Amino acid sequence: MFDCKNYIKTRRRRKENAKQRAASFSYFVRDGNRRMKVCRTAFMSMHGIRQKRLFRITTLLLKGDTPKTKEVPFLIQERHQKISQNFLSDHIWSFPLKVTYYVGQDVKYLDTLLSIVTLHNLFVTKYSECGNTYIIYRAYFVYNFNYRFGRLQIDVSSTFEELTAKLKSAYQ
Repeated sequence: MFDCKNYIKTRRRRKENAKQRAASFSYFVRDGNRRMKVCRTAFMSMHGIRQKRLFRITTLLLKGDTPKTKEVPFLIQERHQKISQNFLSDHIWSFPLKVTYYVGQDVKYLDTLLSIVTLHNLFVTKYSECGNTYIIYRAYFVYNFNYRFGRLQIDVSSTFEELTAKLKSAYQ
């Protein structure tokens, strides 16, 4: 994707306190089987990355390090994944759901007294042998369930409101 070249010292007049560059980078994009050299902005635009991330990657390249992955934690831990997922799913399904129809789809709600933190605390007390952290629990909950918490939303159209107002006025 990009190459790092040692900076070649040139004989130009510089300020006395000017910093010497450690390296120079060239950016390339694949076009079939050949590599085309592009400017840094075009490279960042084509790959959808920002200047801060590119700077981080280039400094890591100069140090000889590799960037750390920022994947969802429960996907990394494959060792206990199947057992833990069964426990997590059973635990979340054990709570009663309220289902409403809102804007053309079914929306599922958990009780207003619950939150992801309270669900995790209850999970830890029930399944202490799993050892799942809050981050893993939250990621699994959001990725697989993503239920809402709190008050139910009701889909009411304007014609429904007009008819109920007519009915109320007819009986009064």
